[in-house]
Amino acid sequence: MRILLARIAALNGRNGGMEHVEARMANAMIKRGHEVGVLSYDTHDGSPYYSIDSSVRMLNLNNFVESTKHSLALKCIREVVRPFSRRKFLYWKNRWRYSYFSGAIRTVLDKFRPDVIVSFDAESSAVFFGTCPELKIPLITMFHFSVDEAVNWADAQEIEALKKSDCVQVLLKDDLVKLKKRLPQVQVVCIPNVVPEYSVMADLGKKKQHIQL
Repeated sequence: MRILLARIAALNGRNGGMEHVEARMANAMIKRGHEVGVLSYDTHDGSPYYSIDSSVRMLNLNNFVESTKHSLALKCIREVVRPFSRRKFLYWKNRWRYSYFSGAIRTVLDKFRPDVIVSFDAESSAVFFGTCPELKIPLITMFHFSVDEAVNWADAQEIEALKKSDCVQVLLKDDLVKLKKRLPQVQVVCIPNVVPEYSVMADLGKKKQHIQL
């Protein structure tokens, strides 16, 4: 299976939790025999902070973006309305992002031809659906924070992206309940963060040793 792990944000040099999960997931899927691509948007040279298997295909949207007069005009409108209306700002921000990334997203999909897209946030999912309204590739949206923090509920496009996602993954059962309450039509599953297993288990009842300095 060809799996595209996608987050339309910088990856190089970033050492956050989402980047760590992305690297571990890419490496794990490679070990399981899948073909994996990692999509990012890096405007500066560099490499990921966390080690990623050399078999993973790194896809930087910045290498495929071709700015147009239309996207520049939309960007200007976005900045003009920013101080006056948050709703209008979000609308024009999305219009600009879809125009700016449209050709690059389609190029990446044509080159890598994924069987499934795993999006690491609702904003990235919105870009996929906004640039490719006819998208037929299954898309899974992952949450790495609570539902309250992970979604911009003022952004209608993010909410629409969740509705269009084939599945939404949340970390906690409480998040599952919250999301289903807000968007009952969304297919949602709870999968907590993974933790490494160690051969030695801690004895929580053992008396601690105090070291005098």
